[in-house]
Amino acid sequence: MSNHSTKTWLDNWQQNTLLPHTKDALSLCRLAILAGHVELQPALAQRLAIIEVLSDGRPHTRQHLLQAVENRLGPGCFGKSPWQTLWADMRALRASDLRIGYSRSPGTEGYYLKYPPLGALVKQGWEDSPNPVQIEIYRSMSNIRKMQAMFDLFEFVLHQAQVGTRWRHPDWSDEEIEDEARRLVTGVEQAPEKA
Repeated sequence: MSNHSTKTWLDNWQQNTLLPHTKDALSLCRLAILAGHVELQPALAQRLAIIEVLSDGRPHTRQHLLQAVENRLGPGCFGKSPWQTLWADMRALRASDLRIGYSRSPGTEGYYLKYPPLGALVKQGWEDSPNPVQIEIYRSMSNIRKMQAMFDLFEFVLHQAQVGTRWRHPDWSDEEIEDEARRLVTGVEQAPEKA
C-alpha cells in the first residue's frame, strides 16, 4: 500500500469528518488516535475505506469495491490475495456489528451497507430547555453563516433520504431516487415536465 496515497486519503477523511461543531479537544484527540492506528494498521485503513464506499447506499460488486478502495489507498493495498483480504475485512466489519449485506438480485448485485432500524434509535432528539452555550453560538454567528448552516443541514437530510430511498428501491434510477428524496424532505411533488 502506498503510504502517500493512504496519507492523502486519511487527510481528506479527517477534513470531511471534522464538522465545525465537532472541533473540540476530545474529538480532535479521538481522531488523532484513530489516525495513528490507521497509519500503523493498513487493515484498518482498508476497512474505513470500505465503509466510506458502501455509505453511498448502492450495492457494489466485489470487483468494484476492490477498485474503489484501491483508488483511495493505492494499488495493491489488499496484498497478493485481494479477494481473500476483502472477505476477511467484511467478516471483521460484520463482527463489529456493522450491518453489511449482499444482494444477489439481478441488476443490483453486490455488497451494501444496511442501516439499523429506526426503532433501535428512538430517543428524544431535543433538550427540554435550550442550552445557553448553543444560544450564544447562534447569536454570535453572522446571518450568512446561519444560512450556510441551514443549507448544509438540508443537504445532509437530502443525502440521508437518498440513501434510505436507494436502500428501499435498489432498482430505481438516480433521477427517481433524487425526485423521491426531494419529495420526502420538502413535501413537494415535482411538477411533471411539459411535452
